[in-house]
Amino acid sequence: MADYRQVMTLLLQGRAYRQIESMAGCSHRTIARAARVLEEEVLSTPEQVGALSVEELDRLFADGRK
Repeated sequence: MADYRQVMTLLLQGRAYRQIESMAGCSHRTIARAARVLEEEVLSTPEQVGALSVEELDRLFADGRK
């Protein structure tokens, strides 16, 4: 599973998708999903992202698989 906390933090730092793909080793789709969650949850600072618990991240990025 991708490190969504890292991806969201890099997005908030204003990094380009290609930079994030390289730095986090993830796909364009993963980055787009993280960007969507940032917008929907109104997260705008790295501190807010850092304060998310593992359970909250699981809830935000759950894909419905068991």
